[in-house]
Amino acid sequence: MIVRRQLTAVALALAALSLPLGAQAQSAPAAKIKQGALKGAVVEGVEEFWGIPYAAPPVGELRWKPPTAAAGWTGERDASHAGPSCQPSQKGEYTEDCLFANVTRPAGAKAGQKLPVYVWIHGGAFTGGSGAGVDGTSFAKKGIVVVSVNYRLGRLGFFAHPALTAENGGTSANYGLADNIAALKWVQGNVGAFGGDPKKVTIGGESAGAILVNLLMLAPPAQGTFNGAIAESGFGRRRHRPAESVPQSGRAAPGRHCEDRQHVRHLGRQHARGDVPDSGRRRRNRRCPARRALHGLLRRRQERPRHL
Repeated sequence: MIVRRQLTAVALALAALSLPLGAQAQSAPAAKIKQGALKGAVVEGVEEFWGIPYAAPPVGELRWKPPTAAAGWTGERDASHAGPSCQPSQKGEYTEDCLFANVTRPAGAKAGQKLPVYVWIHGGAFTGGSGAGVDGTSFAKKGIVVVSVNYRLGRLGFFAHPALTAENGGTSANYGLADNIAALKWVQGNVGAFGGDPKKVTIGGESAGAILVNLLMLAPPAQGTFNGAIAESGFGRRRHRPAESVPQSGRAAPGRHCEDRQHVRHLGRQHARGDVPDSGRRRRNRRCPARRALHGLLRRRQERPRHL
């Protein structure tokens, strides 16, 4: 009886070895980009590499600053799941380390294959949404490499203040747009490793994402990073005005403390922690436009995944 069991086990092992490679367990796909090696996952017949940092975490002194290059790593990075979203919670709490890209490619795609690339920019009124909210499986099965990205949202992505304007060379409140430009430059430098063609990049988005598509078509730093654009419900006929031309509400002019850069950064950290002052303090804080902008709570938007 023992001998028969042993022979049966050997026979089963030999049968498993004789199966075609496709019938055996699929190994995780791998890719090598400029920052380092990635280990992805096979999902629904396509290959995914998610949660890839395309820029350095915009925290500390990098808050309210243009994005900078992401650091590299040694060894193989797990890219089988999405990174944190930039969307704030109902309490106004942010996960600031959120600048990640997600890549979905056809099964078996190889570096240098020169497949068309579609970069999706999510919507959400510039306050919600995530690059992980889109499912690129259908496009990938048609031979397209799909990239989706997170970008800074709400007060951390589009907050304007004179102190920040002076610090950033005359502009501010464009951090979310700058994130998308950085992501497109990252795509240009790395999509070839996933089998994509950097000369065949189309960007697309809906709602707030479509507005960003429109702005990217106009932004000089984005020139040369894509050669096609699709804007769905992008308010293309809306006129955009500089912030200083918009009538401002409130009885009091900004106090001198509002112009201090460190004060502005402190307020941002306070808001990111969800530290909301009591009603008396809120009334006093409304005298300072910076505080009034930062202490508003954002309602969380839950988005259903979009299928491409």
